[in-house]
Amino acid sequence: MQRGLPQACRPRRRDPASQSREHSRLVPLVPRAVRAGIGTSIVARPYPRERSNAWFLERWPYRVFVLRELSALFLALYMGVLLVLAARVHEGSSAFRDYVDALQSPLYLAFHAVALLFALLHSVTWFQAVPKGLPLRRGEQRVAPALLIGANYVAMLALTVLVLVVVLS
Repeated sequence: MQRGLPQACRPRRRDPASQSREHSRLVPLVPRAVRAGIGTSIVARPYPRERSNAWFLERWPYRVFVLRELSALFLALYMGVLLVLAARVHEGSSAFRDYVDALQSPLYLAFHAVALLFALLHSVTWFQAVPKGLPLRRGEQRVAPALLIGANYVAMLALTVLVLVVVLS
């Protein structure tokens, strides 16, 4: 029992929803206000945020974010080019040669260059996110983020060399 607190003021186990039946002041005033016509014409309007259509140009991280999202579009288009290439291989050698000749046009070469740049951007931003998404510990200490990022670059370089050896041999 609390000192200085009368016995009658002790907390009781009651349902808060049923207390409104016993005490008229706990009843919401909404039904009375509706009967009186108060507050029926108020409509909540959304807050008008003024933002330019070029919001992503304001800060460098926003630009990188938009470029990374745009890179997904180019990489998906490049996957489409590779799927068509696989279909041409299945159709025969003449269809394959015709498609490879078409891929050597200046327009396709520019597309390949842009797709390569976007793939590199995608890889670099992904590698930079690895230490934040996978914080490794060695004992009580965290592994340095530069070590994790460097390990990803080494793995990418090793796989690139392996693919080049397989393709060129």
